[in-house]
Amino acid sequence: MPGIVERHLHLAGSGLRNESYDILLGPETITLFSQTTNTDFTTLVGTSITPDRAEAHYPRSVDVKWVNTDAAGTLTVTVCGLDQFGNYVDETYAFAPGGAGTNYAQGTKVFSKVLAIKVDEATDGNASDDLEVGWGVDTGALSADAVVYGLPLKLREKGDIHGIVGTRIDGTPQVVYLTRAQFSYDSVLQAITLDAAVAPASSQIWQMSVNMRTTVK
Repeated sequence: MPGIVERHLHLAGSGLRNESYDILLGPETITLFSQTTNTDFTTLVGTSITPDRAEAHYPRSVDVKWVNTDAAGTLTVTVCGLDQFGNYVDETYAFAPGGAGTNYAQGTKVFSKVLAIKVDEATDGNASDDLEVGWGVDTGALSADAVVYGLPLKLREKGDIHGIVGTRIDGTPQVVYLTRAQFSYDSVLQAITLDAAVAPASSQIWQMSVNMRTTVK
């Protein structure tokens, strides 16, 4: 799985073991797709776009930015790929009419690799729109605390995450010890979302040590 620096295993007794992963969360500065040359996206409906860089540094959610020049315009984009366990996943981002301007949509699913980006529907006929699809918060003015990070293991509950320690390894050194109140856990996606006070900004590089309890098989 990309982004894992080191893995540690410790038997905990009663059929359980502790696994600790050092995960590198670096900036995802290369976008998956960027069309910023004033495009009429009605001409791309039904097409499949190959991403510029398919694999994330570490599995996370995908965001979309649309610069719309038609107040009545709509756009629907679907991202298709694989999650952190290699399973197929897709997510649809729909932009409704709401006035011309810059619009953002943050993803809620985990992608480790993007296979294709599809324009499903577009009603803006103006040939002057921009579209950008990117990893995490790198598409613009989005919230770092809304990025969804995939876990390398399938857990039973949030309590199986014993602790998360974040160490910033660029710029001013920082060490943050997360409490369970500072992250949420999704048992379906096997993913976490970090609180705003501890979520890495898109320009920072952090190493997160995640200590988890799993069943010995």
